[in-house]
Amino acid sequence: MASGHRPRPKRSRRGGPLPYIGLAVLAVAAVALTGLALTATRPSDAGGSPYASASSTPPAVTVSILGDSHALAAGSWWRQTVEAGAVDGASQGAFEAYEGATAADLVEHLDAATADGGLVVVQAGTFDLAAGRTAGETATDVAALWQGVLDRGATPVAALLPPSGDRGTDTVDVNTRLSEGAADRGIDVLDLTTPVEGGEGDWKSGLTDDGILANPTAAARMAQAADDQLSALVEG
Repeated sequence: MASGHRPRPKRSRRGGPLPYIGLAVLAVAAVALTGLALTATRPSDAGGSPYASASSTPPAVTVSILGDSHALAAGSWWRQTVEAGAVDGASQGAFEAYEGATAADLVEHLDAATADGGLVVVQAGTFDLAAGRTAGETATDVAALWQGVLDRGATPVAALLPPSGDRGTDTVDVNTRLSEGAADRGIDVLDLTTPVEGGEGDWKSGLTDDGILANPTAAARMAQAADDQLSALVEG
């Protein structure tokens, strides 16, 4: 006998998960569109990052020496500056400095002095005068070293002769010729003489012990001048 209860109709499952799938598809599409919008507004890297130049550091300029006892001496201007890493933007290259060297003596060291390229400070002439060369001959011999540096693809820097206790007049004459010759060739001059010169090519009082080389006080003054001038050269 029937109980009077009708069986409930089965509920369709077609309306269940489909709405959620549709929402997921819409969400994915929204994320994709957002990504496209951000890409469109982001600065292009084709021209380089606008922050790259501000954070990058230019490579150091190699600075070498081709010289005599003025650079070789312990505590010299060179040892206090380039060798000590005290010159901003500069790194030491070749160290070709020899005791009592004349310009003629330094010719055989040109290849080594220019091997690293960059700037090559040429400091010679003191011992040419001591060997009896005239001011004109000395200046000519030093200028030949500049040309040798240029011929080997490096850039010479013309260092003036330091003062002299017994050849002051000739030293002034050589330095005048070197300054004029460097200007004619477009070569930069390194003047470490003015801060320690007392007049007539001699040292200021108390700045040399032998009349030839700088004592520690003079070397410190020359080092300060070298630091300032070389920093400007490597930045330029």
